[in-house]
Amino acid sequence: MVLYPAVAPSMALTTNLVVGSVPPQKAGAASGLAATCSDLGISLGIAVIGSIGALVYRAQVSIALPGDLPPEVAAAGRDSLDGAVSAAQGLPNELAAAVLAPAREAFAGGLNVAAVVAAVIAGGAAILALLQLRHIPPTS
Repeated sequence: MVLYPAVAPSMALTTNLVVGSVPPQKAGAASGLAATCSDLGISLGIAVIGSIGALVYRAQVSIALPGDLPPEVAAAGRDSLDGAVSAAQGLPNELAAAVLAPAREAFAGGLNVAAVVAAVIAGGAAILALLQLRHIPPTS
């Protein structure tokens, strides 16, 4: 919801550019292709960025979890933040805190790395668009 106002104008401009570059009788097909490519790009972006965040989470939490945890608790904590929270619910307070603190830190670390990767990709895409579209005149 926060990002969509920034994404929507670029999607509208891209669709306008695609539809405006084909003959009128092919505008429907061009619009459909533009929408499909947009949806595919969003889906792949979510999958890739989410996978990077999950990978960072698992790497960081595996190192930070205490070694004396029951195996099922450690496995749940390494799987996801939700798994760590669920596993910590049945533990004594000290042990639950030893599971939750590293899991929360690892989640924040994964989220930060995912945000940086997304920002780098967005910046690279903006530079690429600027370089590739600089010769195209503005539309009316």
